[in-house]
Amino acid sequence: PSNIDFETGDFAGWKLYTGITDADLGQNQIFMNQVPAPVPDRHRIISAATTPQLDEFGGFPKLCPNGSGYSVLLGNNDGAGQAEGISYEFTIPTTANKYSISYNYAIVIQDPGHQDFEQPRMKIQLFNVSDNAELNCSSFSFVAGGGLPGFQTSPIIVGNSPVLYKDWSGNTINLDGLAGKTIRFSATTTDCIFEAHFGYA
Repeated sequence: PSNIDFETGDFAGWKLYTGITDADLGQNQIFMNQVPAPVPDRHRIISAATTPQLDEFGGFPKLCPNGSGYSVLLGNNDGAGQAEGISYEFTIPTTANKYSISYNYAIVIQDPGHQDFEQPRMKIQLFNVSDNAELNCSSFSFVAGGGLPGFQTSPIIVGNSPVLYKDWSGNTINLDGLAGKTIRFSATTTDCIFEAHFGYA
């Protein structure tokens, strides 16, 4: 699908969102609205030409090292109870009974030790728009704390809270048997609900 890989160097074809995170009855809540253009410091295109640096907490490259010319930085290290999201819809060809998508991601989340539903997080969701159903086996959240697999602790501490990070990793999602269906891929990052601790990816 056109620009699903950001290789045009912009967000063409993608929808962008900003909002806040909160909690209700022990459940994390994310409230977002679509925005017409990237919000500075919340939706950023990273390229070798413009941003060749390393992440300040994890020391990994901000540009994915898989050979791509562009990556997206979603969120920031400000806290403030913010939430940011991006989504992309595509239709699987009617003749493609075998189909998959692959993506790469890296995450930085502060761990203030709140309860799980209050913590910073990064969420990936795949939604079958045609059937109005979430693809549960392909959707997941990374929530600060709880011994996240593959995460390391940054040598940099912010305030009194450690910062956890996961270097670039890949994931492939099997969409076999969904020929002709429209699928929405979305990624969301949030701070903690108390507006003091951050998460970005």
